[in-house]
Amino acid sequence: MPDRHNRWLSRIEYLFSFLRTGSAGQHKKLLTFAIILFFFGLFYSLYESQHSITSLDWLYILIILALCLPPTIIINGVRYKYTSSLAHNHISTQRALNISILSSAANILPLPGGVMVKLANLKKPENTYSDSFQAILTASFLWLSLTSMYSGGWLIYFKQFSLGYTMLLTGACLSVYASLTIRKITQDYKILLALLLIEILAIQVDVIRMYFAFKAIGIDTSYAQCSVFAITSIMGSIVSIVPAGLGVREIFAALISTTIDIQASHAYIAVSINRILGLTVIIPVTYFLLKTSPDPPAEH
Repeated sequence: MPDRHNRWLSRIEYLFSFLRTGSAGQHKKLLTFAIILFFFGLFYSLYESQHSITSLDWLYILIILALCLPPTIIINGVRYKYTSSLAHNHISTQRALNISILSSAANILPLPGGVMVKLANLKKPENTYSDSFQAILTASFLWLSLTSMYSGGWLIYFKQFSLGYTMLLTGACLSVYASLTIRKITQDYKILLALLLIEILAIQVDVIRMYFAFKAIGIDTSYAQCSVFAITSIMGSIVSIVPAGLGVREIFAALISTTIDIQASHAYIAVSINRILGLTVIIPVTYFLLKTSPDPPAEH
């Protein structure tokens, strides 16, 4: 076991060494490509759907900003708090919230910046990078499994049986794996239950955000239709070679929208609005945190 543990540690340290020393030119090219991809898709969708910024219903924009984004930020912070428990690093809710916000902002980088921020803050003398990495990976598997089952179930409802059952079964297998891994890491079943509840709440907030984003562009959708898009959030996070999956989540949403009678351009715009609104909150909050507390306070 120690040899296996050391091999994992050396691989992870090599990975982060590679990421830290990567070519700045390559990073800039990736960032430029992602921005071009995102805005090309957005402007094309606006043209295709005959929408414009002036035609937005700003009431629903304000609802997303005031009523949907704060719960998203809180949920992400609480998720990180319980994820840290899997790495045997118990942190306060306030600290978890701060780190979660900083990691969301770090996702703008053309690297898995959010993961790197979380890993760096989970690493303590009493644990290793492999412990921290396993904690984040296991929590991510749980998130992926529940969103896959949730969206897959709604795709079956829309009679998209092949894709729906594939997602449902894949999610079920990942859910079993993630749950067993969490139980192996910690004997405290409350952590598993807490993470399950957090992911269920996160999915519902995502669905509500999508509903109001569609309303903001004048498109009436149902709860069932918006539920299908829950899977797009994790898909964007998986493809982190570009900043926060910039453009990837939007394209995936446009593709999957055609299976539930929603115009692809409308789906792309709605997901883009969600992303832009999220950034308008995260970036200033991150700036405030960095100005007031450059170094997160250590736990005592």
